[in-house]
Amino acid sequence: MLPRLILGLALGVLAQQAGAQTYQRIFDGVSLKGWHQTGKGSWTVVDSVLIGTMATGNPEGYLISDLTAKDFSLRLKFMWAKGNSGINFRNEQKGDLAMGIQVDLEGGGTSGCLYDNVKGAYVAKSDSIAKWYKANEWNDLLLDAKGTKIMVSLNGKKTVEYTDVGGRSEGVFAFQFHVGQVMDVRFKDIEMLDYTKPVSLADPARPRSRRISSGRAGYGHVVLPAEDREVNGKRVR
Repeated sequence: MLPRLILGLALGVLAQQAGAQTYQRIFDGVSLKGWHQTGKGSWTVVDSVLIGTMATGNPEGYLISDLTAKDFSLRLKFMWAKGNSGINFRNEQKGDLAMGIQVDLEGGGTSGCLYDNVKGAYVAKSDSIAKWYKANEWNDLLLDAKGTKIMVSLNGKKTVEYTDVGGRSEGVFAFQFHVGQVMDVRFKDIEMLDYTKPVSLADPARPRSRRISSGRAGYGHVVLPAEDREVNGKRVR
């Protein structure tokens, strides 16, 4: 009975680890490393917060990621104060512009809706944003994009679900400064889970594993995580 139990536990752990994926920071909280700015305005980092400000009368600008992403889950916190901003994704950089789809950010009006600046129109909206948006507070935003399916949630509430037929399947992220507007918007805890890169079982970041035996002939060894465990009443590592 014990060998079967051990084998079952081992297979469960391995199956879980084989599909394990984790969120990784794409903003380090201390610098703009991995990002580049276009247009006017100012992007600074203070106390792990990315702060974007711009005076009126300036052209449209962006803070654009050096990395590109295809299928992913992006999560972050934002605090909006002034102007129309957005979180662009799967975009193509053309000159100073990031072209493609974005999660709109503008207070309790359109934060969490989807706008396509190539089409020049909202492609998915919600009438419930004002109920879920927190003015002058940090708001949690989750963006999930897998294939043509896109989902956005604001503070745990799904704002939109959209099927992006014909849209770009991969591209950069960008934070937007809208043309001609006074801007004040802040972001922190920016993390992405890349669905196209599952964690390898050989990943050195994984917990170490050790072999333990059932103590009975004919059953061989199985691999379990390195946490302390008891086998036949004895503590093993």
